[in-house]
Amino acid sequence: MGGQERFCEGIAVLTASLHNEVHVITQSTGRKENHEIINGVKIHRINPLIRYSKACLMPSIKQKIRKLEPDIIHIQGISPGMADFVEKKNNNRIIMTWHNDPILADNPIYKILVFIYRKFVFPKVVAKLDKIILPSEYLKYHSKFITMVPSEKITVIPNAVDLDKFSPGDKNKDECKKEISVFSKFLISFAASMDPQHAYKGVEILLHAIAQVKNLDVFFVLVGEGDLKQKYVELATSLGISDKVKFTGWVDDDTLIKYYRASDVFVLPSISTEVMPIVIIEAMACGTPVITTRIHGPMEMISDGRNGYVVDPGDPKMLASAIIDILSNESNLLQMQKNSRLETQEKYSWHVVLNKYFREYGINVGNDNYA
Repeated sequence: MGGQERFCEGIAVLTASLHNEVHVITQSTGRKENHEIINGVKIHRINPLIRYSKACLMPSIKQKIRKLEPDIIHIQGISPGMADFVEKKNNNRIIMTWHNDPILADNPIYKILVFIYRKFVFPKVVAKLDKIILPSEYLKYHSKFITMVPSEKITVIPNAVDLDKFSPGDKNKDECKKEISVFSKFLISFAASMDPQHAYKGVEILLHAIAQVKNLDVFFVLVGEGDLKQKYVELATSLGISDKVKFTGWVDDDTLIKYYRASDVFVLPSISTEVMPIVIIEAMACGTPVITTRIHGPMEMISDGRNGYVVDPGDPKMLASAIIDILSNESNLLQMQKNSRLETQEKYSWHVVLNKYFREYGINVGNDNYA
């Protein structure tokens, strides 16, 4: 489950927990449509008319929405056909969270489809929206889509994580390392998909940086699965760092949290196209500072020297230097670990973020405790 999916799950489950009727309409991954209730949320999986990569066209959504007669329609990102299925009715509110612009892979057909959507469909969608919510200030000024949206329709609300689930736990870092059979003094982790669509996450940069980290007892865990993983494994071998790096493949949330808690530092050396990576918030929530890159989104989340470091993208030498610096001053590292948890409590808890969403929904939560 990626960051956008985690966010959608969180906001749906928490909204339902406050005695609201919540329906999630999504595409079916199999041949048959199905319906089920998960954590109080009614899930409707619909067969798409057309499926292309992760995008799909589902005209039957319109009939489903008309039948449900919702007070609030919350659209999650780009969806072909939205201009047709979103409609104002009975004073309902229509909200969209725009997580990011489409990532344009080297596929001419996909690029053409995105151009047509942006030019001819998106303006019709915007006209029907009450609000479009962005997870970071960056998108407001740099998105090719959002620059078309009137400023009065735009609100910035960050992503959130469950701070009870993603937490430092009751053991110190050394005890957490032993639990996952890591016996080096320091542990640094990374987590992201390792497919071509996520090559921008900077795994190659990280591996070249690891090769330059000398004279430190540090081990690196790289979490993620995808078609590029074997290429990264071979690169680690050629760089002579295989003994310092573990590629875990896909792991479940419980295992991921163990890695976050055990890590002294989390690294996300993205080279482009980040907005507000959930993994940064998750790592900080577990008391782990972050080294990331000077691109908008991640750099909005990290205060240099307070809860991590920010380096230039695509620069393994600078990344290696930051890793060495952060591990060489253990008292500062300990303070950054504490600061990271505090940062998430102040900005990225569901209590904070959901309140902001409910104001856009027009929902009064009163004194309900939902986070």
